[in-house]
Amino acid sequence: MTRSKAKAEEANKSVAKRKSSSRPSVEEKQFSAKRVKDEKSSHVAPTATAVVISGAQIDNSHASGRGRRGSADNTDDGPLHEHYAFYESFRNGRLQEFRNLDDKTRSRIVRQAIQQSPHGVLNCLNSPDCTKSCKSALGAKYHLERCGNQNEQPTTSNTPDAENQSTYLQYKNKLDEWKALSMEERNKIMRTGLLAGPMPCLRATECSSTFTSFSGLRYHLEHCEKPGKVRAPGSGTALTPSDKERLGVLYDSYKGKMAEWRQLDAKERTRIVRAAMAARGALYCLGEDCDTQSSHAYGLGYHLDRCGLTDQVLLFPLHVFPF
Repeated sequence: MTRSKAKAEEANKSVAKRKSSSRPSVEEKQFSAKRVKDEKSSHVAPTATAVVISGAQIDNSHASGRGRRGSADNTDDGPLHEHYAFYESFRNGRLQEFRNLDDKTRSRIVRQAIQQSPHGVLNCLNSPDCTKSCKSALGAKYHLERCGNQNEQPTTSNTPDAENQSTYLQYKNKLDEWKALSMEERNKIMRTGLLAGPMPCLRATECSSTFTSFSGLRYHLEHCEKPGKVRAPGSGTALTPSDKERLGVLYDSYKGKMAEWRQLDAKERTRIVRAAMAARGALYCLGEDCDTQSSHAYGLGYHLDRCGLTDQVLLFPLHVFPF
C-alpha cells in the first residue's frame, strides 16, 4: 500500500507540474492585456479617422478615380475636358462633327460624359429626331455612330416606288454586270429597292422568288442556281423540267412490274423517284393492289423494296440463299 500510495502522489505532482507550466504567469497576463488594449486603441482611433478623412477621399476618388485618368488623357489632347457639357455641345446638327473624331477620342468623350451625367445615362445627340438613352459607354458610342445614318436613306414618301426599284431592275437577267458592282453599291441598291416593297430575283425569267428582307435577298442572289435544275444523286448532271417529267413517265411504266423495278440499280431507282416527285409531288406505290402514297423519296423507296413480300422472303432474300 505504501508503494502504491507513493506512486499516486508522484503522478499527482507531475500532473500539477504540467498544469502550472501551461498556465500563463501574472506578468504574461498583464502583457497580454496591455497588448490587446494597444491593439484596440490602434485600430479604433485610426479607423474613425480614416472614416472621417475617407469621406472626401471616397467622393474624390468616385468623382475623379476615372476622372483623373481621363484628365491625364486630356492633357495629351489639350481642349478635351471631362465635362458633361462638352458632350452636349455636339447637339443641334453637330453629330457629324462628333463622328469625324477618331475612335479613341469618341470613346473617351462618351466615357467621361456618362460618368458625370446627372442620372448615369446619356441621351442621343440626334435630338429631337431620336429619344434614345444609353446607360453604358459602349452602347452609347455604338448608337451615336449609327443613328444618323437612318436619315441619309431615301424614304418612300419622297421617292416613288417605281424609282426605288428601277436601278435594281436594270440588272434583270444581267447577273454578270450585277456581280461586277462593288459590295457597297449592291447593298445600297438593294436597300433602296426594298423600301418600295418585295424585290424579285434578278433571274426573272427562270426564278420566281421574291424577298422582303435585305439579308434574304442578298443571300439568294449569291447562291441562286438556275431554276428548274435539281441535282439528282449520282447523276452528275442537272435535270431540266422536261427530264423530270420524262423520268416521271418512266416511273409510271413500272406499275405492276415490281420484279423489274427491283432489278434496277439502287441509285437509279432513287434518281427516278426523286425526279418524279420533283415533277408531280407525291407518288403512288407501283404495286397493283397497293394504294400507298408518299411524298418522301426515302420513305417510298423503303416501301417499294418491301411491298408484297412475305416475312420469310424479307428475312431470307433470294440473293443470299438462292434455293
